[in-house]
Amino acid sequence: MRAKRYEYKGETKTLKEWAEEYGLKVKTLRKRINDGAELAAALETPIREREKRVDGHIVCPYPNCDDCPYPDCRW
Repeated sequence: MRAKRYEYKGETKTLKEWAEEYGLKVKTLRKRINDGAELAAALETPIREREKRVDGHIVCPYPNCDDCPYPDCRW
């Protein structure tokens, strides 16, 4: 069976090709489409970044704790 092809901005590609071009996982792109998103929205929606945790506590990305918005910070 051939992979289904999707058209966006005048180009036609497989989900794998679109995912590679936009820096997404194919699984993420497929889920967004299966959940009802149009291809444009599925490709253009940024990926949520998860908070880094150590032992259940958020690891602060701020080098100066005075600027840190996280009360549980263990930086």
